[in-house]
Amino acid sequence: MYLEQLPDELLLFIFGYLQKCDLFYAFSQLNRRFQQILDPYSYTIDLTEKSRPSYRQFRLFLDYVLPLYRRNIRLLKISGQHQFQLLKNQINSFSNLQTLVIEEEDCEEDEFDSIKDDQHNFLHEAFEVPSLISLTVSFAWNDVLTLLTNSKLSKLVNLNLFYFCGLSDVIDEVSHLPTSITCLKVALASVTPLPKLFRLMPHLISINLLMITFDGLILNNAWELPEKLEELYLEFGQYKDEDQPEVQPKMNVIKMFLECFKEKLRVLTLVVTNAELDFSNFDKLNNLVSNFDRLQTFNYSILTSYEATSLYFPYVQKLHNASCCISTIPIPQSLNAFKKCQPLLEYTPTSLTFEDVCNSSDLQNCQKLRIHAYNELVPIKLQLSDKTKFLNLRRIYMYHIEALQIDVLWLLSLFLQRSPNVNFLHVTTTNTEKAIKQIEQIIMPLTKAQKNQITHFELSVFSDEDEQAAIKNYHYHPTFFSELSKLGLSKSLRTLNFYSEQLFTDDNYYKSLREFISTVSKDFEKMTNLTVEMRSVTNVKDYNEFDVFKEELYELKKTVYFTEKLQNGSYYINFWL
Repeated sequence: MYLEQLPDELLLFIFGYLQKCDLFYAFSQLNRRFQQILDPYSYTIDLTEKSRPSYRQFRLFLDYVLPLYRRNIRLLKISGQHQFQLLKNQINSFSNLQTLVIEEEDCEEDEFDSIKDDQHNFLHEAFEVPSLISLTVSFAWNDVLTLLTNSKLSKLVNLNLFYFCGLSDVIDEVSHLPTSITCLKVALASVTPLPKLFRLMPHLISINLLMITFDGLILNNAWELPEKLEELYLEFGQYKDEDQPEVQPKMNVIKMFLECFKEKLRVLTLVVTNAELDFSNFDKLNNLVSNFDRLQTFNYSILTSYEATSLYFPYVQKLHNASCCISTIPIPQSLNAFKKCQPLLEYTPTSLTFEDVCNSSDLQNCQKLRIHAYNELVPIKLQLSDKTKFLNLRRIYMYHIEALQIDVLWLLSLFLQRSPNVNFLHVTTTNTEKAIKQIEQIIMPLTKAQKNQITHFELSVFSDEDEQAAIKNYHYHPTFFSELSKLGLSKSLRTLNFYSEQLFTDDNYYKSLREFISTVSKDFEKMTNLTVEMRSVTNVKDYNEFDVFKEELYELKKTVYFTEKLQNGSYYINFWL
């Protein structure tokens, strides 16, 4: 039986296993029937983490698929510097695009600046698409509002802006925004931007706020609210302050804030993290809205370390970390888009070392665990029950892994088994042969599913230096990545970062950059991004290797897309495979 003879239902089932870029490239314009089946697949294009194509697939998409389907695309999700660069000159031709979602890759805060210019240039072009109805920008910069001032987005209804540390103010250059905006989701560093946002968006009906602080709030704020505003979602919690390490917004502060909206609201939702004692009191909580005459719906979800003081709460649940969830039913959930900003509201530090850990509860809100000292020991008081889970842990950093004791390696393996959301491992070493043996102790006890969750890996090979700054204790062996892939990561890793001081200048390394890329690509089947950093660029030039290396890099442009930059004595190359 030929493929074309299969019924539509089976074709749809088969197509569900294929990457969209390959699907379009293989079956587009085959015949009228297949074209009708394919068309709906082109309405939504997702190029973000879980669906990100390889560079080959993306080039097929740009060169062959996009010219045929650009007018079909209704929703586009993108992430990463490469996609900004390659789609910048294409985006304004998406004449029927209605929803644009820009998600940032999982990266450290100090890495954001490297993609700022590319995001700015992309948005400048995207804001020329008049059909856009919904815009979401994760990790936005203040210039997004400035770009919107000069945009052609006359139909924009939903605007979602998520600033890592919250929007602190609206600059004077933002003189106007599309008046069509009726729904705003935004993270704010204080209340200062609110009155300006209300003036710029006079037709708001719904506003969703993540408040990092309530600084700037004064009694009887005379804000000019949008006439049709009727729905407020408010999320807040304990935050860090320069003078006070932990600040919990008091009930009277929240009441003062909500009083500004009492003449308008029909629907109010509160999501509170690490709430103070008064929020566990039924009467005090409901007193927040006692004089809201227009209010029809009041929903809340309160996470607190205090016991509920009333039986009148619709729902109360004791959580495994000894905190308490007090809520209406159904339980209001934190908006997914706000979750990247939530570390600022967490009760415990989001980045810990073993020195900071006394018991398992210290790790409940931890997102990054750093093991960075020679002979670091397992905390004596740390005990893990069979049911202990670390749902917030995302990244584990292991510095000088070759020197870590066996009990530390065992515990790190246990953390990975108990942390279903860890997807990032960082290893720093002076000797990769010793490092791979240590990594094996951590990885091998994991199940196949637990190994598959690890999608990002960083290797940093460095040297110790003596008093004359001469390199010593530096050893990299070329089979490291092949050995790593055989530990069960060959089909899970999607991004790989390799930082080294002497890359491609030592006889023990790969013969060429092309050989290195080819080998690593074969070892990790699903890898789409490879970053290489050479730290000792000055030394490379001294050995006349750098010019040869650059010539080879130029030749690679014919088959591989990459970006390069020289910064602080280091040379960075970012390949998209």
